[in-house]
Amino acid sequence: MAEVFVLLINTRALSSQIEALRAETKQRLAEFRLEIHDELSAFRAEVREEIASFRLEVHDQLSDVRHRLERLEEQRGLVRP
Repeated sequence: MAEVFVLLINTRALSSQIEALRAETKQRLAEFRLEIHDELSAFRAEVREEIASFRLEVHDQLSDVRHRLERLEEQRGLVRP
């Protein structure tokens, strides 16, 4: 009879430990998801900023090429249609 009682106590203790581990795992997973979400948001913002900077650089370079082309046309007396 004492063995059954010990087994019952051990089973309850193990069940409590399992539930505690489940709760801890759930909490850590929630924290990890939040961390990943924050990192992805920061990465997206960084990528958007880089794309905006790249677009501005390309725009500036295209404007510079247009101005150079216009100056060459003016120097050579060429007329654009």
